[in-house]
Parts: sequence; structure tokens; C-alpha cells
Amino acid sequence: MYLYRTKEIGNRDRLNEICLRLIERGDSDQLYEILPHLRIIRSPLFFDPLIRLFTEGNLDQKAVAALALGCLGDEKCISILCRVYEQEGTGENVRSQALRSAILEALGELPTRDSADALIRLAAESPEKCEKS
Repeated sequence: MYLYRTKEIGNRDRLNEICLRLIERGDSDQLYEILPHLRIIRSPLFFDPLIRLFTEGNLDQKAVAALALGCLGDEKCISILCRVYEQEGTGENVRSQALRSAILEALGELPTRDSADALIRLAAESPEKCEKS
């Protein structure tokens, strides 16, 4: 883990700096490890770099950026999360499915009526994949 194991985290400003640097680096594994810190800090400085990673990154980067956006709790990301969810379609690509799952999880993290409405709308548009036995 990047922020633990013999590494000094320092104060809140230092933690912000480390997290921002890791977001900008775009390493999906390291970003996944700092999600708990993002959830606690919720710095507005993280929003734009995460949106950039979410829109320009590869599928793995997009998935972890979606989770990170949910951790921030900022409802400004709802429309872009929904747009990317719809663009990914219902393809069988495992990474694409992981991205769509991460987007749904991110929307579920946002404590707003708009995110709940978005989840309901996306669920209604998604075809049922489970067969009844």
C-alpha cells in the first residue's frame, strides 16, 4: 500500500498533496488504495483531476476514477457518470462491465435525490441479465 508501510503520511495538507499526485499519476492500483483517504478528505481539489482521468483514461483508470468520484460525494459528477455508463452499453467486455459497476457504486455513494433518480433510471434502462430457474 502506497500510504502505509514505513511511509510518513504527515498532516492533512501533506495527505492532500500525496493523493493529488497519485490521482494525476493515474496508476489505478495506487488510486484504489487511497479511496478511503479520498472519502475522508473530500477535497474539491481532487474533482477536476478525477474527471479528467474518468473521461480520458483507459477502462481500469475510468473505473477507479468513478469510485473515487463517489467517495468525494459531489453531485456535480452525476451527469458525466450517467453519460459514460450509457456510452459503455451492455457489452460483454469484462472491463467495460467493471466500469459500469463502478459507476453504479459511485452513484450509490452520493447522498442525493438526483443520484437515486439516476440509479433508478439506469436500472430501468438496463436489460435483465438473470434467468429465472
